[in-house]
Amino acid sequence: MNNRLWRLEHLYWIKNVDGIVIPFRPNEVQRKFLERQHGRNAILKARQLGLSTLVGVLMADFVFWNENKTAAIIDWRLPEGQKKLLGVRFQWEHLDYVPEDAERERRIIAWLMREKKRRLGTVKKDGSIVPVTATANKLAFRNGSVIYTDNTFRGGTTQFMHVSELAKMAKRFPDRAREVVNGGFESVPTNGTIIVESTHEGGRSGVNYNLMKTAMSKRGKPLLPVDWRFFFFPWYEESRYQLDVPEGYVFRDETIEYFTRMKEVYGVDVPESARLWWEWKNGQSDFNMGEEYPTVPDEAFDAIGDDAIYCAQFRKLRRDNRIGCRFVVHSYAPVYCTWDIGVADHMATVFFQKVGGETRIIGGIQAKKSCVLDMLARVRDFEQAHGFKVFRHLLPHDGGHHSTNDRKTNQQTLEENGCRDVRLVPKTGSVWLSIGEVRSFLPSTVWHERCGERIEDGSEEGLPGLLDCMESYHVDQNGKIDHDDCSHFADAFRMFIEAACHGLIEGFESSIVGMECLGTASCYDAGVADMP
Repeated sequence: MNNRLWRLEHLYWIKNVDGIVIPFRPNEVQRKFLERQHGRNAILKARQLGLSTLVGVLMADFVFWNENKTAAIIDWRLPEGQKKLLGVRFQWEHLDYVPEDAERERRIIAWLMREKKRRLGTVKKDGSIVPVTATANKLAFRNGSVIYTDNTFRGGTTQFMHVSELAKMAKRFPDRAREVVNGGFESVPTNGTIIVESTHEGGRSGVNYNLMKTAMSKRGKPLLPVDWRFFFFPWYEESRYQLDVPEGYVFRDETIEYFTRMKEVYGVDVPESARLWWEWKNGQSDFNMGEEYPTVPDEAFDAIGDDAIYCAQFRKLRRDNRIGCRFVVHSYAPVYCTWDIGVADHMATVFFQKVGGETRIIGGIQAKKSCVLDMLARVRDFEQAHGFKVFRHLLPHDGGHHSTNDRKTNQQTLEENGCRDVRLVPKTGSVWLSIGEVRSFLPSTVWHERCGERIEDGSEEGLPGLLDCMESYHVDQNGKIDHDDCSHFADAFRMFIEAACHGLIEGFESSIVGMECLGTASCYDAGVADMP
């Protein structure tokens, strides 16, 4: 019984889909993880592959067979963590389980495990054996080992940490997620174990994305004990996600195009039985396939959540191949640079050029702890790198406020440092009305491939790029705009539309429906300012 794999295959039980207790036997996905398990494990996965079940069994085995150890289950919601702790409690209760048709070997194992439970737990008057401590959030045993669950990190040293759905936590409770990463992970010694398993949401930003990209960068390289090993488990490797293909069945064009792209771009050849399941599942309106069932990691990172403010528009832009394009900046058409001057000196700029009937998004810059002159230097580097000069700089209305020690406004600072045309965009009475106009405007845009690149700022992770921020710009659980690291680019982008409504963009005075209403007070008086 000193062999962990033997224990996993002989001592533990699970309930199958019919609720029947059966012996735990690692499935194919679970075995793949066990074969490559490392000290730090970052798992990007599809739904319901059994990985949470496996980790629950591993944690139960860890505290049953090791003295004075601490294990922690951290989930994005406490009730979810409590369910996983119930899974460990299930393993305790069934450690000496004997099926009715049990053979002699099974009965011997059950007798030995009952003696094991006597040493680990407390024998009650009715003969049952319970953990020394058993609550909804904690199990403790006589060998000094304990396992608890929480939705954040408690402190203290932890030898085994399971973090489930870090992406959900990072998107909904970013401060809590950072606490888990910065505090929780540091509490695990170098010879300890961390398993982060999560589907992904939130685009190419947030602590889960940063963790997964860090782990992906180590693929194919020798790993230190403290390095993260990346695992990706796609949906199509699970046998349950397949359907028999009827003779003569014709796949939809969308399905054919999707899997053709998966093969041509990523080299992933999915069998027809799995393609049919995907086609059926994709028809269910409640599922975001990129988040729930990604075929490749990039699809998970590129998936746009339903709470994203521009989700419908960017999904269409991707379908229409208007994202990731290559084009040159023309000398005959003006380039506009819109600015967002955020709190704590977080600034962002976006570059636009109207060519014919489309608006080309050339790229964007953002930086933290920056001043206007720092950003101007970055803008000029961008101009030089891509061969153009900004025709007009567009600042938010507060760009005319005194903001520097010498009592100069940001507008004055730019003008005195060589910017030939700097305009202030008057304040809009309704952010949501502006957002509505951006939604109308987006279908006419084309996005250069550099818009999808992360921005280097000297840190290991960098900052999310323009496209990531626009796709991740979202509302919180209360329906209010979430002002996170993505909102600065979104504000700078929206500045272009607000400038257009005030006649600051050549050729845009009447090109967007409702634009004339955006600059007037009458529409706000009518209640449009409260638009959801």
